[in-house]
Amino acid sequence: MLTRQPPHELPFSQPHLRGNVCAISLTVSSLAEQQGAGAMRDAFATLFDDDGDEDDAKPDIVIIRQAFRKYDSDDSGSIEKGELRSLLADTLKLSLEQVDGYAAQLLQRLDEKDGSADGKVEWRIFRKFYKASLATEEAREQLAAKVLAKAAGLESTKQRALELFARADKDGSGTLSADELSVLLRETLGSLADAITDAAEWDSFVKDAMARGDKNADGAWDASEFANYFGKCLAHPTLISAYTKKVLARGL
Repeated sequence: MLTRQPPHELPFSQPHLRGNVCAISLTVSSLAEQQGAGAMRDAFATLFDDDGDEDDAKPDIVIIRQAFRKYDSDDSGSIEKGELRSLLADTLKLSLEQVDGYAAQLLQRLDEKDGSADGKVEWRIFRKFYKASLATEEAREQLAAKVLAKAAGLESTKQRALELFARADKDGSGTLSADELSVLLRETLGSLADAITDAAEWDSFVKDAMARGDKNADGAWDASEFANYFGKCLAHPTLISAYTKKVLARGL
């Protein structure tokens, strides 16, 4: 005689699990009604955070999450350059101009950590950065010192670029022609200038450099266009070396 087996119970039909599911459902439903989809998304993030940390309910994490929401001004779920600038300026009590250079560098570094290279900082990376660099007064003071040092370095670099620009602008037009740029680069680039011995190749290199940096396409460089080029390619021997290798590798 066959014995009839009781029907198999689904996991959620067990009393102790039914209570948990109901509690979660009520929590999410309540938040959705009161605050909309954004709050419901955050509820799921809190309840089902999958990055392995166990301290999301702690007060410091709550504060970090509030900062993330505040500066994620477009509600995209990530922090972009302008939002990161505002966060640093407000938190460190500095101007947007003072934090601009550091913010760009920081964004690139944080963006590399999440592997997306999309110019955005996701929550997981933001949280770790905030905990390490902004969560305490001491950490904020240390970061502010770094930001100001970066700003001072950028200002010094800009000043050097403007001085070099003024010397190269022989006719006092306020712009650099291809001929003026050619003379300046011959004096500045060292081994690259020595490597390009053919006059036609050198002219081709100068023309290419001019075109790449001529943002307004007027056939000359103004002071700001030259300062941008200087900061990326000429400000330090290491930059000059890297630029030389890049130019020679791509050919003329």
